[in-house]
Amino acid sequence: MLQQGLGNRVNCVYTDTSPITFDPSAASDDLQYQGACGNGQTFMSVSSGAGNSTRNGLAFLACKGVITQSPEAEDPTYYIYLRGGKGPGYSTFVGNITCTVSPMRSEVFAVTYRKDQAYFKIDDPAVNPAPAAANLSTHPAFIESAFHILGELVSWGQRWNSNMIAESVAIFGVKLFQIPQVERHNDYLELYAATIQGVLEYVATYLRLHLLQEPPPSSCFRNVEGSVDYTVMGWSTASSYVQIAFLLPMTILNLTTLVIFLAATYGGSSYTHDFEPTDTRSLLGASVGGKGSKEGGDSTAKVDWGDRVTYQTD
Repeated sequence: MLQQGLGNRVNCVYTDTSPITFDPSAASDDLQYQGACGNGQTFMSVSSGAGNSTRNGLAFLACKGVITQSPEAEDPTYYIYLRGGKGPGYSTFVGNITCTVSPMRSEVFAVTYRKDQAYFKIDDPAVNPAPAAANLSTHPAFIESAFHILGELVSWGQRWNSNMIAESVAIFGVKLFQIPQVERHNDYLELYAATIQGVLEYVATYLRLHLLQEPPPSSCFRNVEGSVDYTVMGWSTASSYVQIAFLLPMTILNLTTLVIFLAATYGGSSYTHDFEPTDTRSLLGASVGGKGSKEGGDSTAKVDWGDRVTYQTD
């Protein structure tokens, strides 16, 4: 939901009573019911309770309350009522559940802009400083569409002897989260709330994706007031060339070193050692008079400065 820039809250509790009432004249294997929203509430959606359901069924009713415009308002404005069928498992394991859903509002949270990757990063975890502020616009169409879809899911999930929504919550709770298999447990309420939240997120994401296919209306463009803190790394010559004076000597030194290196490399590749008195390969074939020559001279004889040096050139 945060990725869509939206936020809301869902909370579910067990209740002793429910606005959903079963038809006492219905057959024992049928789940026929009707619901009436409470005072200050208007009807929004209901799942089909016609006779293809059994006692192991799930009844669904959605109502809309009065929207509170107070900045300190925390009371939700939408209500979802769930009630298990008259069967032994559903009447106790599901029972009566009331879920309250807050208005879906635009989120406000701190972000960090990364210029090198050119994207905004949401702080982790994301914190909305004013989750119920009245100046944040609400999006009732998302919730109304989600409630309509949720009612259809409850109807489509009804089988002859079970309801897939209720069964999924029970299976996830017992097998994946090791929730005790008791008649009522608060962790099951969190799973029901997560199911409703998941439908809301799906609807919000799908509608946003659908709206992106059309040119955005003028209401989508707005001026945002705020501040930006940034750090400049490196140096710039936009206003002054003083920085160049600091880098110029080192640049000249590096270029001079490069020229000397290239000259030495070229000179070494073109060098010929046919005869060079100081070359080590020429000195290997040299002799001083008859001393130390290859032809059997006395290698132990003392060599003086005035002795004549003879080189082997062949």
